Amino acid sequence: MLLVAAVACDASVGPDQRNPLRGVRQVSALDSTGAGVPQPLSPIGSGSVVGTVIGPSAPGAGNDSLLSAPRIAGVVIRIHPVLGDEDPAAPTLGPVVATLTTDANGRFTTPVVGSTSLGHVLTFTPPSGSSSAAVWTRTQFWSNSAATPWWVMLPRVP
Repeated sequence: MLLVAAVACDASVGPDQRNPLRGVRQVSALDSTGAGVPQPLSPIGSGSVVGTVIGPSAPGAGNDSLLSAPRIAGVVIRIHPVLGDEDPAAPTLGPVVATLTTDANGRFTTPVVGSTSLGHVLTFTPPSGSSSAAVWTRTQFWSNSAATPWWVMLPRVP
């Protein structure tokens, strides 16, 4: 199980077409135990990603777990190829190759995307007026990238 963990970010500024990472916090891919998720060292084919976008459990909901976390519908996910990697925290991105939105249960499935040597960035932007903040992460699409579902947690707006 893959969990993309997030911490608070400046939610007053979301992704835009000029700089889709401006004001959006980078998150790392972690599995449910908190360990890093391995990715292939070189592109080995096209692939997709499946997952669910969640928020932190409400206070008093018991354990803050995947079972109690609210699912977030209407999150817009944009996929950009990475064109330059001089600064891994602010890579140079190409134009959007796909845009999708989470369903009523926070679930999503990306289209099949071809692999690139520098990978792709996915941005997760909650609906307007949401109490959640936007995040982004990097991945490498490959022939088996959909085998492990993602859990993307959007942090609360401070």
